[in-house]
Amino acid sequence: MFWGSHYINRNEIFIYIEKFNKLGNYVLADFVDSNEFGFFNQVTNMNYDYENNPSMLEILNYSQKQVREGTVYRVSFETITTLIPQIQIVEDSLIIGFRIDLLPNGPELFGKPKSFSAEERFWLNMDDTQRDYLPNIDKVIVRNIGQGNWNELASDKKFVLIYDSGTIYSTKADIVKTIAGSRNIEYQKDKPVLILSHWDVDHYHFLTAFDDETIKSFCTFIYRASIPNLTARKVLGRFRKLNKDALCPLACIDPSPKKSSSKLIGINLTINKNIILYNASKNPSRNKSGIGLCIRKKNYCVILPGDFDYSQISDFILPDLAYACNHYLIVPHHGGKAGKFEYKTYSNNILKEAVISVGKNPYNPPHPHANNVINLKAKGFSVIRTDIIDRDYIIKF
Repeated sequence: MFWGSHYINRNEIFIYIEKFNKLGNYVLADFVDSNEFGFFNQVTNMNYDYENNPSMLEILNYSQKQVREGTVYRVSFETITTLIPQIQIVEDSLIIGFRIDLLPNGPELFGKPKSFSAEERFWLNMDDTQRDYLPNIDKVIVRNIGQGNWNELASDKKFVLIYDSGTIYSTKADIVKTIAGSRNIEYQKDKPVLILSHWDVDHYHFLTAFDDETIKSFCTFIYRASIPNLTARKVLGRFRKLNKDALCPLACIDPSPKKSSSKLIGINLTINKNIILYNASKNPSRNKSGIGLCIRKKNYCVILPGDFDYSQISDFILPDLAYACNHYLIVPHHGGKAGKFEYKTYSNNILKEAVISVGKNPYNPPHPHANNVINLKAKGFSVIRTDIIDRDYIIKF
């Protein structure tokens, strides 16, 4: 993508904030696109091959101003030049390309936030998804992949839909490749639908490691249309190169006249209305503006909310489940921050398992948050953690 005159006489690079841990003093960031990385290569004189290597920046000992995840900030050429001695190339990750260990009295790293016009931002416009007629689901597999999200919907021993496929950014490359490789043969044979809740590494990390033939095998790939950074663009670029006919970009709901909203709208993906996709409205929080999923069968329901807030689940998904059924929840945001806990179920719902896909993580407090576990149990759920049972968890219908 080229933005024409916008690139003339530039003296700054636009950097996207992927993760910010104030207590841990670190930031995970990425370049908005290949043009921004080109400026970085130019300033540092690294001649780094971003197409075949990871591009994210792990910034350590960060104690400067608070930055917001999902926001783009300006970083001056002068600042980057000053930091060159502290930039290390990382060789054991599929996500992190560089590590920057900041010095106590170094320059202010991030300048003002940058917003983009419609002409500047890369958009693939589509107001709705194409409807896919999927078979009846007889089980949901919650993968044991550490701090991440990877769920498989199966029918008669065949994978028919994959919802997210990611793990924490710090997972070593060889581990990511091994875990991804464990599904290459099945996915190539079954040709499932792939749905990505949002462009967060914890949700798409394994897409960097699947074989080319696996990328070719997905019959449909539904994803958020706004692509936030270079790593996400590279993932999508593989699909454009290998399987462009599968691409189904989905834009956020326009919240006009408001600038943002937490509203979700359900879209039936199946002719018998037993799989519902929930499309979120435009929101400053990427977690609130993702894509959710719900399986609604005669006697069972399973909610797969990605990183939605509990209030979104309660206000927009639970009303669709007001019938007598066994009720399962894949806990949002790995049991971490997901707004104030509220969960307005109906009296004829029988609450079964709340499954937390979680593993070792650097957050303080760590995921899952103790209050969320307490609240889920108080509500009536039996809480299952993949890190404690140390295996995939299967919900059978």
